[in-house]
Amino acid sequence: MDTYYPNVYQAYLENQEISSDKIKELFAKDDSLYENTSILMEFYSKENKLPKQKMADDLAKKFNKKKESLVGYMQFTVYKNFIVNRVGLPDGENIDVEEIIK
Repeated sequence: MDTYYPNVYQAYLENQEISSDKIKELFAKDDSLYENTSILMEFYSKENKLPKQKMADDLAKKFNKKKESLVGYMQFTVYKNFIVNRVGLPDGENIDVEEIIK
């Protein structure tokens, strides 16, 4: 974070209550073309099975319609509702949507 976005990083360290508008301004200053922006989101199914790919596609489309969405690389991953107890992570079965660039 501090390598690609030094102004954002420093401003947040100095004030964790910084406004979202100020953060957006600093991101634009550090990376005006959004070449280093990555947004990774993980979701879990309510049931212990993977939903259809269409659900992940629809989720990504809804997110991208939001005015406040950031620009850059985005990945949406949906796991089934199963966590491996010994490691506290999903078992790896997932559906996803990647590389949504606005």
